[in-house]
Amino acid sequence: QAARLAPDDAEAAYEAAGDERTREAFVAALVARENRPEALLRWASLYSRDGAHGPALRCIDAALALDPKSFQAREAHAETLAWSGDRDASLRELQALDRDFPGNFKVLLAQARTFSWNRQYDESLATYARLRDLDPSDPVPLREAARVAYWGKMPEQGAELYAAGARLQPEAAQEGQAKALLHDGRFIRALHGYEELTAAEPANQEALFDQGQAACVLGLCDQEREAYDRLLDLDPLHGQAGVALRRLEVRQAPAVTAGGDYWREDGHGDLSRIERLRFDAGLSSPLGERFRMRLTQHLWLDSPERESTTYDALGQTLGLGGVVNEYLRLDASWTNKRYNEHGLDNLDTGRARLEFNLDDLARVGVGWERQEELANGFALRKGMYLDNVFLDAAADLTRKLDVSAEVRGKDYRDGNSGDSERLALGYAFTDHPRKLRLLVSGERRDTKTESLSVYTGGTLTDIVHPYWTPQDYYAGWAELQWEHDLSKEFFCGAEKHQYGLALGGGTDTEENPAVRVSAHWRYEFLEGWSLETRGLMHRSPQWDADSLALWFSYAFTQGGRP
Repeated sequence: QAARLAPDDAEAAYEAAGDERTREAFVAALVARENRPEALLRWASLYSRDGAHGPALRCIDAALALDPKSFQAREAHAETLAWSGDRDASLRELQALDRDFPGNFKVLLAQARTFSWNRQYDESLATYARLRDLDPSDPVPLREAARVAYWGKMPEQGAELYAAGARLQPEAAQEGQAKALLHDGRFIRALHGYEELTAAEPANQEALFDQGQAACVLGLCDQEREAYDRLLDLDPLHGQAGVALRRLEVRQAPAVTAGGDYWREDGHGDLSRIERLRFDAGLSSPLGERFRMRLTQHLWLDSPERESTTYDALGQTLGLGGVVNEYLRLDASWTNKRYNEHGLDNLDTGRARLEFNLDDLARVGVGWERQEELANGFALRKGMYLDNVFLDAAADLTRKLDVSAEVRGKDYRDGNSGDSERLALGYAFTDHPRKLRLLVSGERRDTKTESLSVYTGGTLTDIVHPYWTPQDYYAGWAELQWEHDLSKEFFCGAEKHQYGLALGGGTDTEENPAVRVSAHWRYEFLEGWSLETRGLMHRSPQWDADSLALWFSYAFTQGGRP
């Protein structure tokens, strides 16, 4: 069969073989029969074109067995190893070629690219420098080196290389501006810059991928998909674009979630004494490309301390969230909670928030939220809740420095009221994927009327305003945060494997020094599965708290791009 399907015209034979061409028996017969290195290399290029790197390597190995010194076969072997993911082996082969054929442009270019794919950015940039020495008039090494510098978190060097490249290729300046905006987190302006760039350079694969990434961060999934589709039309085997598009399918697929949340607090006299447990099972589904609806079933178990009763309740949450455009996003939810026994009032809570992106200068949110205020048995039996009207803002002043603020007006069910204000400043000492960040914050709280404990014969029988009611209260906090990204790929939407640790401390005007330790971990695996857990421990003389949460989810993905 191989003899019949492998005549002198390799292309025709390849197409005639159909699905059989990748089967082990066919490949074995082909490499056993064919004794012309050039024909085997042509078969290898056809296999590589279609992403069949295993059969391609078999053909190249057979060609090398026939002619071990063949430059074309050795070069094809190194490049195919890189495409198949074995970049270390590819680099060893390329370095051997560089010794045997010093100054060969094709070898150095393949070496520079493979170094960058292997995240060896310094080595890649050094190799691109050798390429520029070979031909200073060639704009390709300059532009590719500038991209690599940004991949390696070297923006100053990247900007210099783009500026040098612009003298040879004017479009490099436009790409450099868009790349700088993307690096600095100016995603709206980066998106618009890439839209202009890809209109001028429709075949610019780097710009199309970055355009998709900017759209991903902004939640514009339709524009993200369009950018990846255009890129895959240019290069059907573009590895990152194919993976990114598949991950987009996972993110947009209907999903189920199950998990639980534990909370315990004790302090502020008798005001904070409760242990709470909530179990959730939910379903979420996309509404178009930009919105998602959530429906969750809850079971609550509320256990006030110093009481023998656990109050159980059932309820549901209906939520909707998404983006209208790059400047506006919204999120809203409503939860009903129905107690099964003990004659407790049912509770309805909810939240609605609009966020405005002020052209990357700041993100401003405005909204309303009704929260349970159930920190003790008296609050539980009174069905206490709190209505908030809030305004928040956040801005990334630089890639390392950010600031955020929030103001809330509060109205309690029992007629009490209050307000709170918070200001925080964060600074990152290191960059992704290992980020060490310091957060410094201050807050003020005030409540109109203080809580009042009512005793009868030495027994606590009631609390008027049964919640913490700070008055003219100020607090300061400092927290050191560590975030480590262990993901295989670093792009927006990639499968995540991340953890974080935080250690903080502070004090307040109630002379209550505190320390808090927290941690979180998220792991996405087997394409549609994810696991997330969070924990916190807070200790102070007047108030202690512990929390633990664990969540599983699964996305019902469909077939990818044909």
